[in-house]
Amino acid sequence: MYLVRLVLTSQDHPHPTPADAARVQDILWAHAVPSDGVEHLRCIAARDRVDLVVFLRGPECPVPPFGPALAVLCRLVAPLAAWQAALPADP
Repeated sequence: MYLVRLVLTSQDHPHPTPADAARVQDILWAHAVPSDGVEHLRCIAARDRVDLVVFLRGPECPVPPFGPALAVLCRLVAPLAAWQAALPADP
């Protein structure tokens, strides 16, 4: 299993609320399909962003398959037209 963190920002929602984060989470779950391998996902509102954490199923291997994980995440966030996804600044 792999943990992926993303930061979501929106000019329409400069100070997202927990309700905004819940709506984003619902949209992501609505677009996830079993073949995506999403085990868990969580959106948490922060001062100027929504923090997204996704746990993806994947093979046990020394080098995680980032290509397929990136494809899944890009497909999941595509319906979030008002939001931009980025890697977090802190590791």
